Amino acid sequence: MSSRRILLLLLVPVAALAVYVGWRIYEHQPGKVHHKHVHHEAPPADSKTLTLDLGGGVKMEMVLIPAGQFVMGSPEGEVDRDDSESPQHQVSIKDAFYMGKYVVTQGQWKRVLANQSFFQGDDLPAEQVSWGDCHKFCDEISRRTGRQVRLPSEAEWEYACRAGTTTAFAFGAMLSLEQANFNGHDSSGSAAAAGPDRAKTMPVGSFSPNAFGLYDMHGNVWEWCEDRFHTNYESAPCDGSAWTQGGQSDCHVRRGGAWNNAASSCRSAIRYAESEPEMRARDVGFRVVVDVGAEQ
Repeated sequence: MSSRRILLLLLVPVAALAVYVGWRIYEHQPGKVHHKHVHHEAPPADSKTLTLDLGGGVKMEMVLIPAGQFVMGSPEGEVDRDDSESPQHQVSIKDAFYMGKYVVTQGQWKRVLANQSFFQGDDLPAEQVSWGDCHKFCDEISRRTGRQVRLPSEAEWEYACRAGTTTAFAFGAMLSLEQANFNGHDSSGSAAAAGPDRAKTMPVGSFSPNAFGLYDMHGNVWEWCEDRFHTNYESAPCDGSAWTQGGQSDCHVRRGGAWNNAASSCRSAIRYAESEPEMRARDVGFRVVVDVGAEQ
């Protein structure tokens, strides 16, 4: 047998082994999607964070949202849009701010107030919390940490949700059940495909983050904002501040949709009026904001 044939016979098993090992390395590469209910990928490596210590080993992770400009509201051609999302207008977020990487969890909530959530679990969103409850939570966390913790304005929330995108969702024109927790029995044009209705909240961070490194901005639970509800954006502030004058004094805004809503109610521009500030529901939670450098 020639020396060339002997060499080829020796190399074939080695090459096959290399292909197999390479495939196994790729298959288990950290951050790749292999199950739809795990953290799909880490936030951007260069994102800056702030960690609030709530005591008892419980912490709250915050992500730095950079200053910038965006067009708030939905264009007339967006599928399933509502007139309250008009007119579109340019908003300038002049100062960076920190926003909760996740909605407030029950584990965090229990450090301050009694847990009254319907779905129980420390890593599940704190729900059945009123707008007033959220203020109590923020006031107490501010006292404990020395940082001014507050609800986001509507403009801050939408800016952070879009993360530089102009589509209906931070992930594109349609939303899939691989990207968010919503009612999969959805036949609207906003759903990528019909699927199951999970009929409950999911642990925070179960899906991929947006480009700012924020999780669950679409679906899971509605999120309270500071603003009063106005029926449209006529005369809305353009500096990112909360719109707390005029409008409906007993109505506050919630954003982002929830586990029991169609995909169309989870769009970046969706806004919902809640006429009872002390209303508590199993599909409503919140996330918090901290101004950069702002201390008590």
